[in-house]
Amino acid sequence: MSTDRAVIDKALAEVGVKYPAVTDQGEKIARRYRITAHPTTLLIDRRGVIRHVEEGFLKGDVVGLQRLVEKLLGEPKPKPRAKRAKGGGR
Repeated sequence: MSTDRAVIDKALAEVGVKYPAVTDQGEKIARRYRITAHPTTLLIDRRGVIRHVEEGFLKGDVVGLQRLVEKLLGEPKPKPRAKRAKGGGR
């Protein structure tokens, strides 16, 4: 499995992937999410919740993944969290 970004981008373009793809230099993400198969696709929503995990990749997977990405992008953005006032006592 190559970690060279140019090689990865070329491979993604060849199978028609049009969504952002992250590489995991140093395998920090793999350790955090206990990823054991390469490649593994994680779709994470706007709130940071993992909504889909797919191990391995076949050319035909692109259409289904694209639909899932579009569905997630169509969901409403989360409302910003209220900021707490500094020094506010009880």
